[in-house]
Amino acid sequence: MAERRATRWLQPRYIFAMVAVVVIATALFTPAGEMGSYYSAITTFSARPYGARGIYEVGERLGWPVERRVTALDTALDSHATYLILAPPAALTAVEVGELLRAVRAGAGALVSPVAGTPLADSLGVGRSPMIAFGSAVVEGADSAGERSARARAVSEAAARAGAFDFFLVTDSATKWSATTLVRIEHDDEEKPAVMSLRVGRGDVVVLSDAGFFRNINTRGGAGSVFAVRLFEWLDPAHDRPLVFDEYHQGFGERQNTPGVIRDALLHTAPGRMFVQLAVAGLILLLAYGVRPIAPVRRRSIERRSPLEHVGALARAYQRAEATRTGTQRLLRGLRRRRPLGATGALDDASYLSLVSTRRPELAADADRVRAALNTPLTATDWVAVGAAIDNIERTIAQ
Repeated sequence: MAERRATRWLQPRYIFAMVAVVVIATALFTPAGEMGSYYSAITTFSARPYGARGIYEVGERLGWPVERRVTALDTALDSHATYLILAPPAALTAVEVGELLRAVRAGAGALVSPVAGTPLADSLGVGRSPMIAFGSAVVEGADSAGERSARARAVSEAAARAGAFDFFLVTDSATKWSATTLVRIEHDDEEKPAVMSLRVGRGDVVVLSDAGFFRNINTRGGAGSVFAVRLFEWLDPAHDRPLVFDEYHQGFGERQNTPGVIRDALLHTAPGRMFVQLAVAGLILLLAYGVRPIAPVRRRSIERRSPLEHVGALARAYQRAEATRTGTQRLLRGLRRRRPLGATGALDDASYLSLVSTRRPELAADADRVRAALNTPLTATDWVAVGAAIDNIERTIAQ
């Protein structure tokens, strides 16, 4: 009994109903990305602990023109601006990377934190490590000389005060850009670059391993804000270039590629990956229940006839065989079953008809006609008369 109940609950309609309940509950009750995740959006629209509105306002208070860009970077960009692309959940496309580097070659600045393997990291030859360094301490000192040495030391000192880095940079030995290491960290008994500046044409690209310093929770204490400002000053010491915060790749603005957005939501977010896994599991379960190890055998369908059809078929069969005596016996048997006249089960047909004549003298002629038909073949017309006689006997006895 228990096995039958378990089998019933494993039917596809119950499984898919439970999957739907789990998905809806997850979508309704999952916290909205403010749990300290390194992969939540660093957006200047958010004043929550893991947003970045604080650094936006700091730049504005210190005299930089600040902007929020909510459109893609796939058109010509202003070469007199500093673009901040802070570990966006959606990676830049190859076209956007080309436009960004074209603006930097013309004199623009950029502060980026690309994950290794993305188009931007591949183009720069530097990307953020895929692994977490778990709070590696900063090693003071910077590889810079000449007129920019003071600003390089300021960046390194501010990074040491801001706190530990949770990522480091992975560099490509074949990179074609002139690189300056601004901040190093100690990880696994080795010094790893954490902040690098690449000279691209007439502009600079600062590659930051840990963009979490721009979050409100880190800038609120002051040290994180100072570190961010030192990076701004490295790119724009004159404070006359707009700071353009890229919000489009943080999830804001209109999206023209709906399938791409759906794909990113399914493959690059935890709820999306969970939904894909549940969908795949449901398809596997449906396949397991839908495929039969043995080909199904078609069930034979036997068409049942109505009683009237049976009577008609039997009458036609008797008529063709001219079986008037057998037909009379069958009719008389039905009469005896319906009108037994007491305990007459031991009497034969002739004795039963004699009893009918004795008890109901007005039926003697009909009884004689039926008795004669039991022994003598009849024509169709005479046999119809026998049927009428049996019918008259039954109706008379029933009165």
